[in-house]
Amino acid sequence: IIEPVKVAGVTISRVTLHNSDEIERLNLCVGDEVEVIRSGDVIPKLVRVVKSHGGKKSTLDACPSCSSKILRYGPFYYCSNKNCDGIEFRRLKKWVDKRNIMYLGDCHLKTLYDSGVNTVPKLYELTEEGFIKAGISVGMATKIYAEVQNSKNVTLADFIGSLSIDMLGRSESQNLIDLGFETLEEFKDLRVEDLLKHIGYKQTKASRIVSGLKDARQLIDELEPLLNLSAKEKKLTKGSTSGKSFVICL
Repeated sequence: IIEPVKVAGVTISRVTLHNSDEIERLNLCVGDEVEVIRSGDVIPKLVRVVKSHGGKKSTLDACPSCSSKILRYGPFYYCSNKNCDGIEFRRLKKWVDKRNIMYLGDCHLKTLYDSGVNTVPKLYELTEEGFIKAGISVGMATKIYAEVQNSKNVTLADFIGSLSIDMLGRSESQNLIDLGFETLEEFKDLRVEDLLKHIGYKQTKASRIVSGLKDARQLIDELEPLLNLSAKEKKLTKGSTSGKSFVICL
């Protein structure tokens, strides 16, 4: 965030820094005078420090949510407390976003979280009346409850990919399914050596995926009976146009 300045006819107050490595490369401190451009004539970007005023370094020493010690891997920061409220809320929010549960934005999600609905399984255990008791208005509770029920139908790839497991999003989960790990039980029992047999999986990546699945095991076991899990997505069947190419002239 910078003091507003006009660049190429546009007033800029926020600029791209990408990550903490870039902050360190620029030796950037709060209060510094900087040069800003519009990269590609579009994206506001901080290029260099023109004059340093010796202000505070922009570093993160403790988790802003629970004040626990911060761990750093490369340019990424992680809270060391696995039970951190901030992590739990983001995990719940990611699930809601990935499952496309309408009407459950940050405001209503925070209301639920503060009332004790702080895990994904608890969200699915709520009745319509439960949403109301948690602080959601009657009309909105009806809408959210219906959306939550609709989101129960989930493929294996979407299920695993919505659990906030490091390096195991939806596309990576589908890739593992395509490699032959086609059931939830196979994901639960996944070993590092199983992944190392396949191209694209080295020790670090394989270890983080397996470790993430292990940490999420309780969550997976709690969610499994609450959802309608299908092993695979429906595939398109061949029709009269299969294998044909078309040119559309406008």
